[in-house]
Amino acid sequence: MEMLRLYRRRLEVCREIGRVKRLLGIPLEDEAREAEVLGRAGDAWEKLLLSIVVEACKSVQREVSVGSGWGGD
Repeated sequence: MEMLRLYRRRLEVCREIGRVKRLLGIPLEDEAREAEVLGRAGDAWEKLLLSIVVEACKSVQREVSVGSGWGGD
């Protein structure tokens, strides 16, 4: 259950990052940063898990970007 709590918290942080990126006009995706994060994976399973987390974070950032108002919620 701790992992789920941490995952939810990470998505909350990603949502905030999306708000800041929108405010500052920063692109939501950064391929170099994504490659850096995925490069930390030790094996195929870790890479798969990290790629799922990265995609989920990008998804919540897009929601903020296209949502109504600044919150996107």
